[in-house]
Amino acid sequence: MSEYKYDADICRENGWGVGTRLIGDADTDPIEIEITAVGLKLVLAALVYPDSSGGEIHPADEGTWTLQCREWRKVEPGSASAS
Repeated sequence: MSEYKYDADICRENGWGVGTRLIGDADTDPIEIEITAVGLKLVLAALVYPDSSGGEIHPADEGTWTLQCREWRKVEPGSASAS
């Protein structure tokens, strides 16, 4: 069994910081988030909702986020957001 990693450590290992957008696929529709803070152990992120400009952040949806339940990949600037 692999060793547990804190979500903040996963961000640091991948070079993901504040402003990084990630998209995660699971058994459901893809979810896109934007990292708003990386702490010692936890990550804060806000959901990104698709719109015509490439995604709009809703600050009311910001909270702690786990990266453990999906395979996450960085959304490159200028690429299409989750639909």
